[in-house]
Amino acid sequence: MIETNKIYNKVDDSSKLLGLPKEFLLEKIQSKQIPFLTIDKTYYLDIEAVRNTLNQFSHINSNVLEWKVGRLDFNARIIYCLKRANIITVEDLISQSRYDLLRLRNFGASSIREVEHVLLNYNLTLS
Repeated sequence: MIETNKIYNKVDDSSKLLGLPKEFLLEKIQSKQIPFLTIDKTYYLDIEAVRNTLNQFSHINSNVLEWKVGRLDFNARIIYCLKRANIITVEDLISQSRYDLLRLRNFGASSIREVEHVLLNYNLTLS
């Protein structure tokens, strides 16, 4: 049931309002981690409900920057490449740009995509 006193926004608009990547919101919708409404195959979000839900997750991820990269769900090759480059923590990782990572030996476009996908789960991006 739709509550008439709430304002629902399309995902694109919600992404801009929340300052979050559209892909992050879509992933959370697909995993049913944030509340949403579907009308004619278009997702709509209640911004306040999404903010409240994400705030509940934030205490879980508050120390994620201190985690070792091996704690994230990367394949062994990526972890090995990062450690060889002395990128030990998540904070070290997000201080790198895509270009910096692509310069690492055996670190290509598919590795970049995987790293960005995993970081997106924690609402983090490369610099």
